[in-house]
Amino acid sequence: MIKAIEKDHVCVTRDGKRIPVRLAAYKKKGAYKVSKGPNVVSAEISCATLDEVMQYAGKGYMIRMQSEIMELNGKRRRINGLYSSDEIKAIR
Repeated sequence: MIKAIEKDHVCVTRDGKRIPVRLAAYKKKGAYKVSKGPNVVSAEISCATLDEVMQYAGKGYMIRMQSEIMELNGKRRRINGLYSSDEIKAIR
């Protein structure tokens, strides 16, 4: 059973600053989300468990992930979106 899915990512701000972040799969409206197509809500597929998410990731689907809340330019921000399934880590 998978406890978490994580990915290391580098976020680039508008002023060119590079910020490393750790992204994790999260539940959006009660389900984990994956998508093969464009980054639109209508293309997302709901998954009940992280094991199911990993099955889709093996087929090349993107996974909806987000970061912890962090300080960026004096404001509390969170990075989120659909991210490719390459270089993800399944934590068991």
